[in-house]
Amino acid sequence: MTWLEKLPIRWKLVLVTVATSAIVELLALGAIVFVLYHNHRVQQRQQFAVEARVLAANLSAPLAFGDRLAAHRYLATLRANEEIAMSGAYGPDGALFASYPAKAAVPHMLKAPTRARQRFQGSTLTVWQPVTQAKNRLG
Repeated sequence: MTWLEKLPIRWKLVLVTVATSAIVELLALGAIVFVLYHNHRVQQRQQFAVEARVLAANLSAPLAFGDRLAAHRYLATLRANEEIAMSGAYGPDGALFASYPAKAAVPHMLKAPTRARQRFQGSTLTVWQPVTQAKNRLG
């Protein structure tokens, strides 16, 4: 005879109630953690999309005039955000024009997206933002 069989029915009901409550609470906690994680990722996408649009607007003149030093200066302002590891500005030919940090090994884009995009790879968020001026793509 096991210990569960020896328990009075009253304690068996208490045990089932406690076990059911614990399972429901764990499921609810899991759902809350998932929603918070998802919302954090959505918020990161939105935040960095805005930063990318602002940076692209600032980079339009340096790309139009071929001013690499100005482009490096604009990209250097990203050091204020510790969450940004690296950034690169590509010219219309797809070649790296400027980068942050200045000597960063920014991966070459095989095919530049034609529109703004964000993509998570694990915990790393990659953001693409075309640089345009008067509907002309500069980079």
